[in-house]
Amino acid sequence: MELALKYDIFKSVSTRIELPDGTKTFGKTINNNPEKFFTPEIMEQLDEVAGKEFKYGQRPVVEEVEDEEVHSDI
Repeated sequence: MELALKYDIFKSVSTRIELPDGTKTFGKTINNNPEKFFTPEIMEQLDEVAGKEFKYGQRPVVEEVEDEEVHSDI
C-alpha cells in the first residue's frame, strides 16, 4: 500500500485511502482484504513503479545478429 500511495496509484485523503475508482476506504480494510483492492490492473501499475523504485541499473541491450552478418577469418 505504501508504494501505491507514494506513486499516486492510491491517494491519502484524511484518514482514508482513495482508490482509482474514487471510492474511499480505510487502509486496514485494504490490508484485511487485499484480493478485493489489489486488482490485476493495480498490480500491473505497482509492478511498473516497483521497477522504478527498486531497480538500480539497467541490463545492457544485446542486439541479435543474423548468421549471414557474422564473418569469420577461417
